[in-house]
Amino acid sequence: SIEALRRGLNDFPLVLENLSVCIRNYGDFENCGRCPKCIGTMIVLQAIGVLENCPTLPSPFDYSLASTVNLDDPTAHGFWLDYLAFIRRKGRDPRLLKILERLVSRHAKYRALVRLVSDTPLHPPARWLRQFVKDRLNGRRK
Repeated sequence: SIEALRRGLNDFPLVLENLSVCIRNYGDFENCGRCPKCIGTMIVLQAIGVLENCPTLPSPFDYSLASTVNLDDPTAHGFWLDYLAFIRRKGRDPRLLKILERLVSRHAKYRALVRLVSDTPLHPPARWLRQFVKDRLNGRRK
């Protein structure tokens, strides 16, 4: 059960004290707290209520990090669907659930729109508009 996992992690702090999951750590044991693997791990730990007991990952959880993961990557998308299902069943953080549901839903709508305009005359201007908006939101001006 999730409660057993939570108790187990709290009863054996050595696990959380040495947790190293980062794909950007290049051989050392530090987590960057920003890569998809770190973010996914933080989401699970936040969902079960033990992130604050993990000194190798940033705490408190920065909810804005969820929007930085590229859901167009099929592997990342699959993991996010798994995180969402896990949090729906076992999560203790309604704010996290709401954010993940919104991100996954928004991505599904985006993919549907892409399928709708693909191979039509609307596709090139839609791609240009998407990049234009993305650049503006990120503070880049051309």
